Amino acid sequence: MVPKPVADLKGRFLAEIDSRSVSVLTWLKGARAQANDALAQIEDRLDFGLIHADVVGQNLMWDGSEVSFIDFDGSCYGFRSFELATFLLRFVQDADYSVLRAALCKGYSIRKRIEASSLI
Repeated sequence: MVPKPVADLKGRFLAEIDSRSVSVLTWLKGARAQANDALAQIEDRLDFGLIHADVVGQNLMWDGSEVSFIDFDGSCYGFRSFELATFLLRFVQDADYSVLRAALCKGYSIRKRIEASSLI
């Protein structure tokens, strides 16, 4: 049997499925359902709006005093805490992670209120 793309419930590509990966697909669907349930409990309290959706070091420019963003091709509407959490995820194992998280939240709070405890 040749593996065929399988779309998730919203029509997005989820996985290449063959008989060996059906249990992985079942697990992924269960994990997605749990995540959707958890999000439903808090989403009305989350800040939703336009996000960059690809905040990584390569997309940040520093001129010595200010940070600017480049590469907006992935921009979309989403949860702003997602934007911050995905940036922080790359540094969660670093010794100074808590300092970075606090600094990011302090800078972000100039525009929008965010609690560091709401992130990773």
